[in-house]
Amino acid sequence: MPSVTYYHDSARYHDQARCANGMTYAANARRGLFCASNRWPLGTRLELTSRGGRRVVVTVADRIGHGSDCDLSEPAARALMGSRYRIIGRVHTRIHVLHLERRGHRK
Repeated sequence: MPSVTYYHDSARYHDQARCANGMTYAANARRGLFCASNRWPLGTRLELTSRGGRRVVVTVADRIGHGSDCDLSEPAARALMGSRYRIIGRVHTRIHVLHLERRGHRK
């Protein structure tokens, strides 16, 4: 089962940091729930469902450098993992692709 994590509160992810889609972290956060992933093209919309039945829809807006399938923004992590998301850190989820963005896809 795929695993998801959340963006840590490090300096790399401050509000003015640029994501791979060219927007700042803060600008992406204003547009809605988002994640970083190397598995799907930028702009792809994913529905994530935890084992406990919590669901969240996110848009791929950035790339990651580790083995997780998705790295969630803080609001998306809170929605999927609940108030203990910082303690939990990683959850296994079902990932359903709602919209696969084809533009700019890199293989």
